[in-house]
Amino acid sequence: MNTYLADINQKMTSHNKEAEDKIAKIANNSKEMISELADEIRKQKEIQQEYLKENEDMKVSEQKNDVQLRKLSSAIQLLQISHSELHGTLAAQLLAHSSRVKILQNKVCTIATMRSNERRRHNEEIKKLLGKLEDEKESNLSLIHICRCRRYAVCRSRWSPYH
Repeated sequence: MNTYLADINQKMTSHNKEAEDKIAKIANNSKEMISELADEIRKQKEIQQEYLKENEDMKVSEQKNDVQLRKLSSAIQLLQISHSELHGTLAAQLLAHSSRVKILQNKVCTIATMRSNERRRHNEEIKKLLGKLEDEKESNLSLIHICRCRRYAVCRSRWSPYH
C-alpha cells in the first residue's frame, strides 16, 4: 500500500510539475502577448496622434486658404471697381481731348481763312496752335482737310488720322 501511495504521490508530483510547467509556459506566453499588445496599443496611439496632428494642420491650412481666398476675392472686386472707374476716367479724358482738338482745329480754320495781312499778325498764334495740335498727338493733319471737313462725327480720311 505504501508503494501504491508512493506511486500515486509520484504521479501527482509529476502531474503537478507538468501543470506548473504548463502554467509557467502560459504565463510566459501571456507576458509576451501582453507586451505585444502593449506595443501594438502604443503604435496605434502614435498613429492616432499623427493623424490628429495632420488633421489639425489641414484645418489650419484650410483656414489660411479661406483667408487668402477672401483676400483675393476682395482684391478682384477692388480691381473691377477701379477698372470701371479707370474706364470712365479714360472716356472723360478722351472726350475732353477730342473737344480740345476740335477747338484748336476751329481756331486754325478761322486763322487760315483770314486775309494774308491778318495772317501775318496771327503767325505766332498759328505756330502755337499747331504746336498744341502736335502736343495733342494729332499731328500729320492736313490744314486743308481740317478746314474743309465739316463732319460732326469723327472723320476717318485715308490721308489723315482721326480728328
